[in-house]
Amino acid sequence: MGLGKLSEAVEKTVKSATGVTEATLDEVNRLMEEFYNFLPTIKRLGLTVELVKMKFGLPPGIRANLTGKLEDIDEAKVKQLIDTGGHNKILTLFLKAIRSVALLKKPLSDNGFKGLKIDLSLGAIPNMDIEVLQ
Repeated sequence: MGLGKLSEAVEKTVKSATGVTEATLDEVNRLMEEFYNFLPTIKRLGLTVELVKMKFGLPPGIRANLTGKLEDIDEAKVKQLIDTGGHNKILTLFLKAIRSVALLKKPLSDNGFKGLKIDLSLGAIPNMDIEVLQ
């Protein structure tokens, strides 16, 4: 490969990387907006955001650690939020997972469980881990 071809290959790679970087930033910005829209619901549920982590690689993503008290999760309030927030599928999935915990609140509380730790991930494959703590 001559110097001219090598230079062209490097230039193509740089342009490609620049495009990927811009697309990644756009996706992180979109995910941040989605997370920002979650915040009022998180607060209404009595949860606190402890950490927000942004991933600027491939695939981009946002992770948030949420904490709260099991006793503060009100099943009726969660159900109302599910009924009124139906247009956002990810938010609805989040709320349905929280509702599952709310439905188990009494037996969990009776066995000494008091706290919640939630790891929320937004990205290509959104997911949530919920830990119920003693």
